[in-house]
Formats: sequence, structure tokens, C-alpha cells
Amino acid sequence: MNVLKAFVAVTEDLMACADVDRYLCRLAAHAAELLDVRAVAVMFAGRGDGALNVVASSGELADLVARYEVDLAEGPGVDAFRSGAPVECRTLFVAESRWPRFAPVALDAGLASAHAVPCRGGDDLLGTLTMYATRTGAPSAELGLAIANAVSLGVTMFRERERADQLQHALHSRIVIEQAKGMLAARLELTIPEAFELLRRHARSHNAKVHDVAREVLCGTLKLLPAMPPAGRTPQIPPQLPAG
Repeated sequence: MNVLKAFVAVTEDLMACADVDRYLCRLAAHAAELLDVRAVAVMFAGRGDGALNVVASSGELADLVARYEVDLAEGPGVDAFRSGAPVECRTLFVAESRWPRFAPVALDAGLASAHAVPCRGGDDLLGTLTMYATRTGAPSAELGLAIANAVSLGVTMFRERERADQLQHALHSRIVIEQAKGMLAARLELTIPEAFELLRRHARSHNAKVHDVAREVLCGTLKLLPAMPPAGRTPQIPPQLPAG
């Protein structure tokens, strides 16, 4: 595949894919073809524990060998993640002293060389792009770095999109709750804090989210009454419509 066409395809994938996993799998497949290697895997650190995980691969072989790397805690991807620098192994036939457990596994899988490039998002080390080949030597370092940057760019973009969606959802939830508080305060002659406490108490007793309770109040599918009238005030109970 022509390099320019390949990166155009990567850009199109970035804009078209709905989730980061699909994007990374397609990118890994492109990378294997561009770099002329047998398999490519993407390993990323978990957001919670920071442990390295295989998140995408160009195929079954890449997934299998990369998972051996993670499980054995040794190999090019693991080393690149630990050091933050590219790792090159032009021949696995003399790599047993370097990776005593991983090298035999890779050789048994028919591989002859293995390499990895760190993937960075600004100053943060996100993970690695790991390449496995059935012949000795090394793929283009410049091209490997460019693909690793495409991985980082895609992951960063999807994470920013996810963060924006979360903020939008939080804003919408806040608006719904505020509207419900105002409605309850007006109907039942409550203060705003009292109205919120009424929403929260109902949510807790029914194992529900305050946002969901507020939405039901606004839709008219849920009628709430205070546990007892505020001192000196009698709540205004909305009139019930006759059945039918």
C-alpha cells in the first residue's frame, strides 16, 4: 500500500470510527502492511492501575504474542513502555539472554525479530506500538514513529471526545435537577434546599439516581410530597384529575 494513501485511510478511519478499539485495530492492520512485518500490536496502560494491556492487534498472531509479552513481563513492548524509548531486536535467535522467557515463545511462533515504539500523548507515555517480523532486520524507524504518533493522536482524540460527552451529560443532568427543584419548590412551597432534599431522599429510598427522579418529576410521571409540611406552612397538593 502506498504510504500516502495509507495515511489518508488512517485519517478517514479516525473520523469514521465510532470507538477507539475499532480505530486501533484498523490502524494495526494498516501498520503491518506499511511496515512489511508479520504482526502489529498496540499496548496501552490501564487508566486505573497503569498496567500494560493489549488493546488492539493486526490479527490472531499479534494478539497472542503480545499477550505473552504482558503475561511474562518481558519483550520489546514491555521494555519500550518501561524505558520510554524505542526498542529494537533485529534477531530473536540470540535474544534469550535478553528475554529468556519471551524469546523462545516468539521463535516458536515463527518470528525472527521484534521491535517497539512508545506512544505518547504530550508528556504522558500512553503505551507502545509493537512490531513482530518473520525475518531478521528492522522496519523503518521513521515510519514506525509516524504510526505510533497516529496511535497517540487517535487515542487522545477519542478520550477528549469521551470527556466532552461526559461533561455534556453532567451539564444536562444539572439542568434537569435544577428545573425539578424549582418546580417542587413552587408547587409545594418549599425552599430550594428542601426541594433538593426531597429529590435526594426519594432517590436513595428507591435506589435511583437523582437525575432520573428529577426527570420523572418534570415529565409528570412521579408526584413527590414532603415527609411532613415545613413549620408554619401547608404544602399545596396538585389537584388530581378525575379518572378517565
